[in-house]
Amino acid sequence: MYVSPVVYPVSQLPLSGAYRFLLWNPMTAPMELFRLALLGVGTVHLESVLSTLVFTILSALVGIITFNKVERTFIDTV
Repeated sequence: MYVSPVVYPVSQLPLSGAYRFLLWNPMTAPMELFRLALLGVGTVHLESVLSTLVFTILSALVGIITFNKVERTFIDTV
């Protein structure tokens, strides 16, 4: 919770140096977009949106591949 911008907006952080890694957190863009839609205040960076999209696509691919490997024996283990 402290690494994701839940409690604080990204605009309060100095985005140079050590804090730059916070933009690569996959939850940064959704939290900032929600803050922007709800409150009208928020800072959305292209880096954070791209990291969210890459993480989502990779998670979906891993999930699909895993499901395809275990779908034949899935019902036996459940």
